[in-house]
Amino acid sequence: MNFGYGIQVVKAYERSMDMSINCVYMDKNQIILSADSRETFIDESFRDDRQKLFINKKCQIIWAMTGVLKYNNIDYVQVVNSVMNMEEATIEEKLIAIQHIMQYPSIQLNKEEKKDVYFNMFIGTIFNGNFTTYTLEVCNGEIQPNKNKRYTGELDPISSGSLKDFTKYVDKKILKDGSEEEKVKEMTDAIYQAQKVNTYIGGGAYVGILHRDGSIKTFINGEKKEIGK
Repeated sequence: MNFGYGIQVVKAYERSMDMSINCVYMDKNQIILSADSRETFIDESFRDDRQKLFINKKCQIIWAMTGVLKYNNIDYVQVVNSVMNMEEATIEEKLIAIQHIMQYPSIQLNKEEKKDVYFNMFIGTIFNGNFTTYTLEVCNGEIQPNKNKRYTGELDPISSGSLKDFTKYVDKKILKDGSEEEKVKEMTDAIYQAQKVNTYIGGGAYVGILHRDGSIKTFINGEKKEIGK
């Protein structure tokens, strides 16, 4: 299959090894994803308006990413989103393509910066009528089979990014039994708490919920808002 994708040109040699945060939770009623919006560049400067959580309502898919986002004129968020929005490909085909695409920038930055460089994604969808969450990781050009998994059923909150113990800020009971407003607030407040202890986490708090009927709602800083593709 031909995985064509668009490329957005940015200023010359702009590179980011963004390692902020994203989180996913799944039970029989919903999949909830969250992410912050800070992108940190090689020189430690940053921007706080970088959307990293996206949806495709037609395909009933929600996803979030962190890690290397740009490398030498290529915006890999745009590349990944182009693949994710391909209607003719299966979700497995999309993720295989993304794994291979992200090998190049992660290994190049690893060689240049002499540090571990990751790319992580969480993906929530409905497959054969069942909620399914996929996790994806590429590190230093290597696809990580122990981190590339498919989950069905219930999944306690898991996170990736720069804060290893992020899930301690998330109350699973609220995510499971709380009202929608309480669930959104819980994920939003968790990101706000993480910002206080880790400078790579910042900007806005994005939350997306995929419901059993296939509908998706998105929130920014606790307020219901439509997000761009």
